[in-house]
Amino acid sequence: MVAGYANREDMKAAKELYDVMNDKNEVTWVAMIAGYGKLGTVSEARRAFDEAPAPQGASAYAAMLACYAQNGYATVAIDMYRKMKEAKIKITEVTMVAAISACAQLRDIRMSKILSLTILRSVAVDTYCFQCIDPYALKMWKCKLSFERIQYNERYRDIHTYSAMIAALAEHGKSQDAIVVFLKMQKEGLKPNEVTFIGLLNACASSGHIGEACRFFQIMTGVGLILGPSLKIFEKDKMMLFPYGSQDTLTTIASLGYVLFVFENGVKMDFSMITRVGKPGWVIASLGLALPLSIGAACFPKLSTILSQGIEDKGHSAVVILMTQNVTSFAVIASILNDLQILNSELGRLTLSCGLVGDIISNILLSLKDAVSLALLLNCKGVVEASMYSSALDKNDIQTDIYTVIMTAIMITSSIVHLLVKRLYDPSRKYGGYQKRNIFGLKPKSRLRIQVCIHKQHHTIPMIKALDLFNPTQEDPIIVDVLHLIELVGRSSPIFISHRINKSFPSRIQNSYSENIIHSFKLYEDDKQRATSINPYTAISPRSLMHEDVCYLALDKVASIIILPFHRKWSIDGKIEHEDKAIRSLNCKLMEKAPCSIGILVSRFVHQRDSPLRLAMIFLGGNDDREALCIANRAAKVSNVNLVVYHITINNMNELQDMDTLLDLALLKDANKKSSSLKNVIHKEIIVEGTGAQITSILCQMIDEHDFFIVGRRHGIHCPLTKGLQEWSEFSELGLIGDFLASTDLDCKSSVLVVQQQQFAQ
Repeated sequence: MVAGYANREDMKAAKELYDVMNDKNEVTWVAMIAGYGKLGTVSEARRAFDEAPAPQGASAYAAMLACYAQNGYATVAIDMYRKMKEAKIKITEVTMVAAISACAQLRDIRMSKILSLTILRSVAVDTYCFQCIDPYALKMWKCKLSFERIQYNERYRDIHTYSAMIAALAEHGKSQDAIVVFLKMQKEGLKPNEVTFIGLLNACASSGHIGEACRFFQIMTGVGLILGPSLKIFEKDKMMLFPYGSQDTLTTIASLGYVLFVFENGVKMDFSMITRVGKPGWVIASLGLALPLSIGAACFPKLSTILSQGIEDKGHSAVVILMTQNVTSFAVIASILNDLQILNSELGRLTLSCGLVGDIISNILLSLKDAVSLALLLNCKGVVEASMYSSALDKNDIQTDIYTVIMTAIMITSSIVHLLVKRLYDPSRKYGGYQKRNIFGLKPKSRLRIQVCIHKQHHTIPMIKALDLFNPTQEDPIIVDVLHLIELVGRSSPIFISHRINKSFPSRIQNSYSENIIHSFKLYEDDKQRATSINPYTAISPRSLMHEDVCYLALDKVASIIILPFHRKWSIDGKIEHEDKAIRSLNCKLMEKAPCSIGILVSRFVHQRDSPLRLAMIFLGGNDDREALCIANRAAKVSNVNLVVYHITINNMNELQDMDTLLDLALLKDANKKSSSLKNVIHKEIIVEGTGAQITSILCQMIDEHDFFIVGRRHGIHCPLTKGLQEWSEFSELGLIGDFLASTDLDCKSSVLVVQQQQFAQ
């Protein structure tokens, strides 16, 4: 009874019965632990575990470990797994699955390998257990474990295992591997099901393989997986799957799901967007609604005759189709844009705006590819239209034959839209650099424009301190665009706010979430007395699409450099206090797509104004180092900065000189000449033999001598000087030198600014 109540998640009744039991056993404790685990009440589950007499059995341990893993206590779960191993407690299937899930959450590659070897040696893990492996674990091991299971164990070669593998590979972008697994499944004579083909179509959609998708769709049609009410095939199978009386239950569930879908998207919908739609949006939407209706009305008699096919329906089918096909569903459009990850792109914003007004056929002020993409998106049909046609079928407004054709068309167009839009529209192509937007190429007497990105309040002070390195003065002022990035929650459409339309800050920001950040930069602007101009913005968008807002603003404002915060926060004693993987993902995307130079600020030291800043610039050569040297040259003019420029080179430098090396030497010579009259600047040349161990030793000696380092990322440069550091690199976005200086293995409390020069389009 306790287990029954727990399975129904009625833990109140289970607890009442549990409390009055005199003779409790392991089944009782496992049921209580599992029940509390489903509800997420980990503390209650632990209390039930502790009430079991020590030593607890393998089942109780497995249930508790699974509870920890399911509710995000990955570290505690792994600790319990280690204690089980030390106590020689039996490791069950449930234990292994929970440990794998916890290991995937922690991204612990070493432990993952140990667990994978344990599973491969074991014969006790069944197909169900295998399918429960966390998708992130599959991604971490690149599905190696699953491939080996399928290859070497015949009893795992069933349709469920193959379908699970194909779906997991498709989810993580391994489209070619998914197709290979499908072909292997076909060779073994296994018949694919709906799950198999959904996984395959997802794989083809993510990789843009239109031909393969069409081929798989034909196979789907051939095996009879696309069924409609008028297709008189597989009648016995349909009756077995959907017996008499089941339709009402399925319809009720489907209706509930539809209501929840529309409700969720309706709550997220921002109707104030209509007032912000520009003239192109209104014209496009109006034409998209009026033109098809006009053509349909002109063809109505002929269309009605064709659709009725001798049935006396008084043109109901033609009216329903004409009206439904010309209705644009904002919920469907928003979902598709979110799936394609172009929600806050230029095309995405225009599509959402037009979607609130009407459908579209033509295009205005767009390129051909963008126009086709916009038309496809606004003509895409989905769950809303399917529900409308189902309702029309129930009311006998359309015939079953017409309904089947329309539903098949909706499914085909929905699949094709994803593939075609991915192929036609690339939101990052406009960021490809053809014009110089970097500090190295900045023209004399041109104002430097910097864009800084803020996620949390603690990013503000380090960013302001970093701006001082650019030496803003009244004679050489800088413009700073401050972009506060906030995750989009509870809305369908992203928001971009400019807080400084006029010279003075508007009063409406006083109660905004960005108030403290804007106020801090406003004080900095006032303190600099016309040497710095601050323009604050707020972007509210999904985490996966924030890079679009950053790139769009940098492109629009012609920024020379974007400065981003590092994803780790250190405490005063040098330990990691906080780590945000979403920020790191954003930084990596921006390193690839930014339309200008970019820098990542690793902040571990806050400079006090009453003491000089001990600044170091490490120069090895290349575009990124030249950009970093330009920043160091500006910092050299700051009165309370003591700068040391380290030029690290190898013995046979004269034999290896090329055009890039000559440019490096010329820039260093010019910088040395300009700073010769400055007492706070020192240039040092360090000659090494070209081994990684030697440069590691040199960097370790510099750590205690400086408070702040400026280095180039040196992306894509293969150099014997840093060859030994490649094996230890943890964060590729920092480059080898920056990653070494930011490593937790060093007792380093210095801040680091890693610079990458603008990458020009090929």
